[in-house]
Amino acid sequence: MEKRVYPATNYVRLDEPCLNLKEEDIVNPKGKRRRFRIFAVIRNDKIAEHWEDLGPSEKFRGQEQIRILGGGRDPDTGRIWIEHTVGELLEIAQEVHKHPFDLAGRVGANINKR
Repeated sequence: MEKRVYPATNYVRLDEPCLNLKEEDIVNPKGKRRRFRIFAVIRNDKIAEHWEDLGPSEKFRGQEQIRILGGGRDPDTGRIWIEHTVGELLEIAQEVHKHPFDLAGRVGANINKR
């Protein structure tokens, strides 16, 4: 999968359209694993990311990394469409954490626990 680098933004609003929300473990420049929440929003007609450091990855043991789509990109036109806000995706993330998916038996699911 291709990794892209997007410009950063230092804030998001709860009512702002949000392309996706990710919570993932990333090794920081000091070599420490940390959990980050990353919002993709639109700024100046381009995708921009807002990163929140949630703390050491160990704090999230047993909690899967997540990605919640709030929109997408039309493969024919390249146009981005967004159906959810930052606040809505945060609510969905909170529900996923309260009621995690059972990944056992899902095709292609990475069920290795750390």
